[in-house]
Amino acid sequence: MKTVKKVFVFIFALAILVSGKTFAFNGNPEEEKFEVTASEKFAYSIYAIQSSLKFRLNFDNEDGSNVTVKVLDPQGRVVFSETIKKQVEARRNYDLSAVGKGVYTVEIIDGDFKASHKVGIGGASIEKKEFSAYVSKIQDGSVKVAYENGGEDGVNIVLKDEKGNIVYDEISQDAQYARKFNLSKLRKGTYTMSVTSGRKTVEQVCNIQ
Repeated sequence: MKTVKKVFVFIFALAILVSGKTFAFNGNPEEEKFEVTASEKFAYSIYAIQSSLKFRLNFDNEDGSNVTVKVLDPQGRVVFSETIKKQVEARRNYDLSAVGKGVYTVEIIDGDFKASHKVGIGGASIEKKEFSAYVSKIQDGSVKVAYENGGEDGVNIVLKDEKGNIVYDEISQDAQYARKFNLSKLRKGTYTMSVTSGRKTVEQVCNIQ
């Protein structure tokens, strides 16, 4: 999902979104329980508010799980931290006027999932971002995937079974991306979710019981 904010928007992908969508599945179409659903209800966006020392965080999280937000200064020191408890959505502004202009790192932590993204406050510029991706462990039949890609290569999101068969395959050209993948309808077994751009791959093994 793309955003239209010029400064910096990361999607862990945000609007008020309705239902999950089935993007792809391989195998015999007649077989049941062999589909992967990518839901846009786990999503967030972060962007600097122009002409201010604030940034905006929006997120939608249908799980209602606790989400921790940390803000780190350029030296890696935590200047703000809070846990947003059991909310399915949040829309908040964070005021950094007490610490001033600069490039800050915002960490979003949800269980074992941790994503960090830079935001320029007060007009501070950010160098071109390199590819970074995050894949959570499976929880309640779902895994969460997010990436940030400043390069020219597209990003390939692939789920394979233990025999190497491709169950889900998506190529994204988005610079920022985040979704929750519902794997609960897959057959029991071991699967590997990988996110690749160029020569860099991040992957996670998922066991369906």
